[in-house]
Amino acid sequence: MKRKITSFAVLLLSLLLAAPVLANELSLIGTGAIVTTPYVDNLYVIQGNGQAGQISWLYDNGGTTLAATEASEVPTGSENLKYVWVFESTKSGFAAKNYATGRYIFIEGTSNGGSVKMQDTPAYFTIEVDGDNVGFKNASGQYIDMSYSGVKSSTWAGGVSGSRILNIYVAEVEEVSDLTAAIGRLTACFEQYEQYLPDYGEHPFERGTEIGQYNCSDEDYNLFVNNLALALAILQEEVEDVTVEMIDQVISNIEAGYNAIVASLVVLTIA
Repeated sequence: MKRKITSFAVLLLSLLLAAPVLANELSLIGTGAIVTTPYVDNLYVIQGNGQAGQISWLYDNGGTTLAATEASEVPTGSENLKYVWVFESTKSGFAAKNYATGRYIFIEGTSNGGSVKMQDTPAYFTIEVDGDNVGFKNASGQYIDMSYSGVKSSTWAGGVSGSRILNIYVAEVEEVSDLTAAIGRLTACFEQYEQYLPDYGEHPFERGTEIGQYNCSDEDYNLFVNNLALALAILQEEVEDVTVEMIDQVISNIEAGYNAIVASLVVLTIA
């Protein structure tokens, strides 16, 4: 226990040496007016609809396909700018660029059940309008379809109806300090991993050499646990002079430690 406390103290001291940075970032605070023809370079959020009336919000989760979260209201905060979109327009149509990642929606499918992907270059589509509702249609006549659930994107023909209905809203944003934005990122990170924090979460890692245990090094385990504990202390306002650099380093350490621990899982090997 003494060694763990000492390593935590050294970690905290080293992170406190960074100087604070004062700057501004954006934070998503809600939705504004509904629109059917987005202005180029303005900020928007896109609502999807499931076949049973579910409401979802389109975002880029860093994966290969377009993602969505079911929620009655768009997720807010500086950590949720991944729900914000910017439209580009040419004679080929519109392209939707994710504000946070810079990637574009690509309606790849040429038949029902095709893919809707994210890619690094613009992919243009037509915005078809029906009242306040819109549909994003590619050159093959395939629309983004959010399926029965409202969160699984695919392509389907048939016009602006059912789970092919999308709604575009103005994104309401405000400026926040870089530190506030970093606290938002740290909150999201801690919520993702808090279940593994010993004496706090419900599922701490079981270390060992048996099947199903994690045979990780002390260095990797302490990197994860100590930084997760530090994140909790920061969020509970028990740490003074917190900086953006400190928070970003804590997040990086948590993710690195977690990945190393998970990679050490002992599995059954059949010769």
